[in-house]
Amino acid sequence: VRKKARMAVSHTAKEAVADRLFGLFTGYHASRQLVTQVYEAAGFSLPQLAKTMMDFTEYDLHLLVACFLRARFPIVVALNKVDVPEAVPRVEAARKVLGDNCVPVCARHEWWLYDNQRKGHLTYKDGAGVESVKISDSAPANVKEQWKTIQPTLKHFGSTGVLEVLSRAVLKRRPVFVCPTVDFTTLEPMRKHEATGASAPLSAMILLRPLSTVEEAFSALKREQYLRGDFVRAEVLQDYASKSTRVMKREDVLGKDSAETGRPVILKVLTNKKSR
Repeated sequence: VRKKARMAVSHTAKEAVADRLFGLFTGYHASRQLVTQVYEAAGFSLPQLAKTMMDFTEYDLHLLVACFLRARFPIVVALNKVDVPEAVPRVEAARKVLGDNCVPVCARHEWWLYDNQRKGHLTYKDGAGVESVKISDSAPANVKEQWKTIQPTLKHFGSTGVLEVLSRAVLKRRPVFVCPTVDFTTLEPMRKHEATGASAPLSAMILLRPLSTVEEAFSALKREQYLRGDFVRAEVLQDYASKSTRVMKREDVLGKDSAETGRPVILKVLTNKKSR
């Protein structure tokens, strides 16, 4: 990277420095947009990238990598086996250090509930507590006895924690919700429901990684057979009330605030062939 930085006198050469630096992170399936955002969030100037590389220290490198890992791989710790007797004080100790980044979990109880619900011995609502479990009158005696030993853990922690830890992990890297449409007035989906043929407004959706571009959305829509042909034009709905729209370039990032608000991106893509 430094070798390229020394020769970076033109705009093209400076772009080569950026390509070389940010390309080092592609093995982590990270988009260039994410790496660029992390680079600036770490306190480095993108316009001064070539000069920064010449003065880059070991500390700067570790800082950039640490910020990237935190953004790309946010961690939620699953404190499993909370059904053992010594679990409660250990969970409290871990929470004091990690806060909301750790979740008490009992995978064994979750599997027991799932397996016995599959066998028809009980009904259970995912992620809920003791009150959601209904043991069938025809359940074997050993199932009823096992349920008595499981109840104290669920009462103390509120649930098995499995759904909660997975939900928190997803929210750490909340996807971008994209609703492809063919008309911003009616919000007719780009593809009708395969089974019913219904076309309720915004009834189609794809999930994309945060900071995904229009190009990546177009590729996903083609892969899911929403579209055929070559890219011509893309627009997004900016305001629901006024129906105002904005033309998007291929490299434009979709839904910069969507990952935080959960609000979907309503996207219209035109190609040189009709959608299915």
